[in-house]
Amino acid sequence: FDRFAPIAHWVFGLVETYLKMGRARTSTNWQEGVWLNATIEFPKLDLGRLFTPETRQKRSAVSWLQDEFLTFDFSKDCEASEDADDLRSNLVELFCTDMSLTKSQNFIASLSQLSVALYIGIAVSAAVVKNAFAHYKSLREEDQRRNAIFDRIGSHLRKIYRIKEKCKSIDSVLACLDSALRKKTKPQTQAQLKNRAPPSETFELVPANDSSEFIFSQVTQLKAVLVAMEAEIFGSRKFIPRYVLWEYLNDQSQNVSLKENFNSLLSGQTSDATNAVSCTVQFRNRLLGHLLMSSGHEPESESQLSECIRSTIMMIGVLRDLKNITAASSLGSIYEDNFSVSSLQNLTLQYLNLSSTTFARVQKARFRATSPPVSDPVLRSFSQCLNKKERDSAGILQSAIEITRASGDLQIANGMLELLSYLFIDKNSDTLETLIAASLDMWNSYGHGTLGGIECGPRYSPFSIRKIDQTLQATSSSFDSINKVLTQTVLKNQEARNSKLGQSLAIQRTWLLRHFGLIYHSKARAKLFEKHMFRFSSELLTLVQNLSIRGGKTGQSNSPTKKSSSCLSTSTFPGFFEALLHISVTSFSIFQPELPADSEAKSPYALLIDATVLFRVLIICYKDYMGHFPRKIAAVVFHASRLMLEVLSVKLDA
Repeated sequence: FDRFAPIAHWVFGLVETYLKMGRARTSTNWQEGVWLNATIEFPKLDLGRLFTPETRQKRSAVSWLQDEFLTFDFSKDCEASEDADDLRSNLVELFCTDMSLTKSQNFIASLSQLSVALYIGIAVSAAVVKNAFAHYKSLREEDQRRNAIFDRIGSHLRKIYRIKEKCKSIDSVLACLDSALRKKTKPQTQAQLKNRAPPSETFELVPANDSSEFIFSQVTQLKAVLVAMEAEIFGSRKFIPRYVLWEYLNDQSQNVSLKENFNSLLSGQTSDATNAVSCTVQFRNRLLGHLLMSSGHEPESESQLSECIRSTIMMIGVLRDLKNITAASSLGSIYEDNFSVSSLQNLTLQYLNLSSTTFARVQKARFRATSPPVSDPVLRSFSQCLNKKERDSAGILQSAIEITRASGDLQIANGMLELLSYLFIDKNSDTLETLIAASLDMWNSYGHGTLGGIECGPRYSPFSIRKIDQTLQATSSSFDSINKVLTQTVLKNQEARNSKLGQSLAIQRTWLLRHFGLIYHSKARAKLFEKHMFRFSSELLTLVQNLSIRGGKTGQSNSPTKKSSSCLSTSTFPGFFEALLHISVTSFSIFQPELPADSEAKSPYALLIDATVLFRVLIICYKDYMGHFPRKIAAVVFHASRLMLEVLSVKLDA
């Protein structure tokens, strides 16, 4: 297993060097079509001797395995999706009844051979794409071959992503095999497996006395290898450079075609439009995922950022219109049968994530080059995307808030607020307060949303929180180290996604932390902190008190309480409490005595007092209603209390 990555790198380097030498000899006459149209032969799994399906469910599982691993047709424009839950249950049932330990070992060995072959195929195809794109760029603009070459390279990129999907299918099969083996394993062996150390980084297999444990080790390590290989190939700029991906993401001809197909779809012409839109959306989703995963030192340009934001605004508008038509007309069932709205939603979220990430990269590059801030030219482009005449920050922000509200989607709002925080966090106080008010209003309006299996937003921390960290690092303070620890505590809290409600909690925590970060950067933070944070703590206390009166338990219901934040429920309040507790400690650490921005006669220590009172309210809430909190919250409370004492000690000595 540990030789998978070196083999892929060696094959890629060999093919890339060979093609580069060929291009150097033939110049513009290089025949890229020979390589782009070439096929790769992959080993096929021998399923005939492994399974004897008897029931309809087993036959369905075997049929899927045959379609997935016996035929490798990568010429399809797009792929139909299977019902994941049904497929998983069918595969688990098949493996439980038809898979002995010996068959399991043979099956895993075949999957291993296929896995390395697939990733070698990706490496070869990546070398072809890289050289074909360089050849395309070497041709003059008036060369008639350019468009055909560009289309063939795009088809080859689609092929690479379909091979990657095969690797994902292998990972899904391994997960089902693991579940089936655990069902057949004795309880004491399961306990041993649960306490087993994680696989080593070198992925070395050590035969165990128990053959079942050895098979579990094979499954675990092969799954780890698949994850590592995906990160190695698609997370590196060596195989497919980012500029190639940007070229296809911002392809104007595809954008025009996509808009036309969307218009046809919205007008009810679903026969051809749905298939065309589905294929384009699927390809764009994979391009966006690849760009978000890949690393690279080459900075993105403002034109790339502007085009990405333009596509984001277009997708939000299309998703809004499609949802309205689906809900209000008889075409709803047609869309549900022929078009995946969730794929379109996922595409919009990916665009939002990439817009925020690209903004940060462009801003960082400009900061190194001592250039003017990037927000102003992007704001002008943003205004054009919204089809508004406003050129001032307040007008542009108001238009962006309106289109976000019109989308009626919790996840879209979460991603859009993150992008808006990049654009407006350094603007005047009134504009920032408008954004803070919009954040609170949307939070109260959307409820839980339908999360499904869609990623809910960026995996990194909110920009407003990271900007606090940057501000603290730039200022000298006697307790810099504590500030850093507290900031990291908040970030780790946001990134925790281990529970069944991980997606919901991630949105809730991200939103709350971003909201606090925006308040921190406002000149009226004393007033806003008191108003918003005490409101959140009051709603939390009300919910826990109602839970105590009803005698319920944590997680018993997902419905929010009356007159409370719609994102706060009996299932999510422990995570909300945890985030709010860390915010109270962080606030006490980073706030300094200051005169209020307005003319109100308040103490310079108002922010510090409010942070202390917020911490006290939360601790009392936990003490009085401890039985309604999960046990793990006790460790959170003890840790936060220790940090609070450390900060208090430093502040008293300062």
